[in-house]
Amino acid sequence: MTCAEGRAELSLSDMENMPYLQAVLKEALRLHPIEFQASHVAEKDTILPLGEPIMSVSGKEIKELHVPKGTEVMFATGCYNR
Repeated sequence: MTCAEGRAELSLSDMENMPYLQAVLKEALRLHPIEFQASHVAEKDTILPLGEPIMSVSGKEIKELHVPKGTEVMFATGCYNR
């Protein structure tokens, strides 16, 4: 098989200039991410603002979450954008 400019292999530049291929790769990675779940440990006390307030079991409205230093925060990247 001969590809761009008569070379036997595609270069990274060749592949970056193929918009349909780029779209297919991005969609495949969106639906099937390399790392389905990830975690991070808070290096310092952190306040996480919420996009929308939530109600606690006591009925109090919560607008942000306090994450103490050393807390492991896990999230499933494979569940986003589905």
